[in-house]
Amino acid sequence: MKRMFCCVVTGILSFSVLVGCGSKNAGAKEEAKIEDPGTVVIEQPVSEKDTVVEEETAVLDTTTEDQELAVLETTEDQDLAVSETITDEQALAAIQNYCYISNPSLVDIVNEGQYAVSWEVSSSDENEIVVLYISYTGAQVRYYIDRNTGDTYVTEFVPGILDEEEQTDERFNVKDYFDQ
Repeated sequence: MKRMFCCVVTGILSFSVLVGCGSKNAGAKEEAKIEDPGTVVIEQPVSEKDTVVEEETAVLDTTTEDQELAVLETTEDQDLAVSETITDEQALAAIQNYCYISNPSLVDIVNEGQYAVSWEVSSSDENEIVVLYISYTGAQVRYYIDRNTGDTYVTEFVPGILDEEEQTDERFNVKDYFDQ
């Protein structure tokens, strides 16, 4: 009795598989073969419609991959642009290097500590950094640095001598003075 029940269940399951597969692919030619009791093999030829759907899917996948690559490239370009902008610390160090190269005796003046000399970032935003150098003479020299290009122009104010800050003819690129 147990064996007969198993055969009936196997037959019902086999029939269910055949009916279930047939309803999903209506219109397609299908052949069902029973090779072993309980095993049903369904052979279905690939139609042109199925091929077109597969090709369309492949095109969509490629388009998605291309879009993902474009997003990655844009992000990398933005990262490069951000990493190429000059930081406040780089600007400050470069201006110190520039001052030491322009006035070699400044190294001794700073090391001796007899006169007050200082550098500081006096202002900073997304486009410009201003480094203030207060010279041992009391002059206030400001270096206006374009954060993206490094182009720099210089102004000077000497309290008691000049009434206001005046732009000088000095121009250079601060990137030339990185890590000197």
